[in-house]
Amino acid sequence: MTAKAEAKSKVYGEVTPELTYEFDKEQLPECDKDNSEFDLGLTLTAGDGDDQFCDAGKYRIAEAECGNSNYDVTVTPAYLTVSKRVAEIEWPEQTEYTYNGEPVGVDAQIVSPLAKNDDCKVVVVGGSYKAVGSYTARAAALTNGNYVFAENSERTFDYEIVKATPEVTFPESAEITYGQTLHQAVLKGESSNVAGEFILEEPDRLLTVADSGYEAAVSFVPDDTKNYNTVESAGKVKVT
Repeated sequence: MTAKAEAKSKVYGEVTPELTYEFDKEQLPECDKDNSEFDLGLTLTAGDGDDQFCDAGKYRIAEAECGNSNYDVTVTPAYLTVSKRVAEIEWPEQTEYTYNGEPVGVDAQIVSPLAKNDDCKVVVVGGSYKAVGSYTARAAALTNGNYVFAENSERTFDYEIVKATPEVTFPESAEITYGQTLHQAVLKGESSNVAGEFILEEPDRLLTVADSGYEAAVSFVPDDTKNYNTVESAGKVKVT
């Protein structure tokens, strides 16, 4: 006689559902046809699909054993379909980063439960820029093939890297000799954590001895103006 396995489905990580079958009772002899307690005793298997944590995919359902010795059963196979488990992802709250010369390292995290002790991470493209600018990171893939992004997942993330402000100690004094311009002033006590230049405003200006003590605007202009801000202050100029 023949029986037909019934198609089944589940999500990766779920318990495999009971594998069932159907058959036409008209195939039975009269002695069994009207027996309400008749049991064909047929058990089915989906092979590796019997395992709760079998990989996502399709598994053939076929006969494992027929417990009724009075029948020789041919089973028409069906398939167990194991769908990928949905992964919900989350991006960081921070959208603005300050330049520090290192890749920002924007990453997305999976926030929905994983099956058993699975390892699954989000592969992010475009999250490791380091220069000042506006960027978009993209969740490109998952590292575990048994998972899939949720349909409503935000797959992209916009972020910005802004200029850093140098750590600057402005000159304690600026000194010139009468007849020199501010550009020729000797600066003392200045320092910074990045390469750059301290510049007095109006560098071509000439001061007299009577102007000694004049307060001039001072700027620190970094060599890397793309990634660092100019810092401004003021200082007194001594004229001798």
